[in-house]
Amino acid sequence: MPSSRKKSAARPAAKKLSTKPPPAKKPAAKPPPAKKPAAKKPAPTPPARPSPAPAAVRAYRDYDLHRDAMAGRSRALSAKGREIGGIPDVADVGRRARCRDSLRLFCEIYNPKAFLLDWSPDHLKVIARIEEAVTGGALFAFAMARGSGKTTLCRMAALWAASYAHCRYPFVIGATDDKACETLDTLRILIRFLDDYAADFPEISWPARCLAGIANRATGQTCDGQSTLIEWSADRIVLPTVPPPANWPRSWKLRDDGMVPTAGILISASGLTGEGIRGSLKTLTTGEMVRPDFVLLDDPQTPESARSPTQNDTRLRLVSADVLGMAGPDKTIAAVMPCTVIEPRDMIDQILDREQHPLWRGERTGILRAMPSDLAAWDRYFELYGRCAQLEPPDFTASNAHYREHRAALDAGAVASWDDRKKPGEVSALQSAMHLYYRD
Repeated sequence: MPSSRKKSAARPAAKKLSTKPPPAKKPAAKPPPAKKPAAKKPAPTPPARPSPAPAAVRAYRDYDLHRDAMAGRSRALSAKGREIGGIPDVADVGRRARCRDSLRLFCEIYNPKAFLLDWSPDHLKVIARIEEAVTGGALFAFAMARGSGKTTLCRMAALWAASYAHCRYPFVIGATDDKACETLDTLRILIRFLDDYAADFPEISWPARCLAGIANRATGQTCDGQSTLIEWSADRIVLPTVPPPANWPRSWKLRDDGMVPTAGILISASGLTGEGIRGSLKTLTTGEMVRPDFVLLDDPQTPESARSPTQNDTRLRLVSADVLGMAGPDKTIAAVMPCTVIEPRDMIDQILDREQHPLWRGERTGILRAMPSDLAAWDRYFELYGRCAQLEPPDFTASNAHYREHRAALDAGAVASWDDRKKPGEVSALQSAMHLYYRD
């Protein structure tokens, strides 16, 4: 039937798959070749400098010669400033020799302004004990009234011991570092400014005077072209290493290398509680290792430490162990202690006790050896003395007249330890001592 044919019409045929290979891909285009860097143009050659004129050449050469000449002149001036020349002669050989074994003469001759008054028996006893300590290695502690000159005497003793090479290494110990360095400052002043001392000990004083008080000049100082090795610092003095003066007596000893016997002697300082005590081993210029052989303990306590039992114990241990052990295990040390008792049973009061510390051989002295027997007579005197002090201005004419009139009764039983110890306007040493007793 026609209608059925139309419905059964054939479907469209499927596309046939192509059997041809796919077309080959075109190769990627090659990058263009890199451009070669352009060749650098050679730097232009700077024009040649014109050769200097002959006058300019001479100017350069003249400047070089001038510079070298100035440098040489500066070196020469520097060397000249460091050079002290030869050591002057000893001014008075006999005078110096007489003081070798006498601290008293040394004080009287070389520092007379500090020892204007006559010596008391206590002074002479102290001097004898100091000489024994320095030359024999003994220990000595002594308490004297303030104003008795004990510190001045001991500082002169340290200078005496070093100047005659009685010891190689004096060591100064104070209550504090500042106090110890104050003693060292005094020794520097004595070396430089005592004229008779400087004249008789030129091997010590001349190099020190050439420093003019400037410690930095010690570095590089020379004597006849050789270093003096002097040191002049705040806590240490090293005496100069120099040859003897031309008039040095043949009987006077020299060091093995021909230098003076005081060459290289050290004087150091430290507070009692300072580190300097334990680090006291030093080397001399000869290579010899030395420890202190003479110690000056100048009032080694303070008012604060005297009132503290703990500090008293600490300072006593330091003196007994550290100070007395400074010389080493096989050496004997000499030590002198000028001191003042501040409080009962303080450090000094205990050291002066011979039963507790027999090695120190402590001595106590006072302004009066014995008190007056009639203190009531002194009470009447003090009433008048007090009224005289209240006058404007104070006038003690009346009290002095009363003392002269009643002197026999007032002086009865009393003994003054130093007859020359009295102030201007006072009649006697006993009256002066009783004024201090009244004031206290």
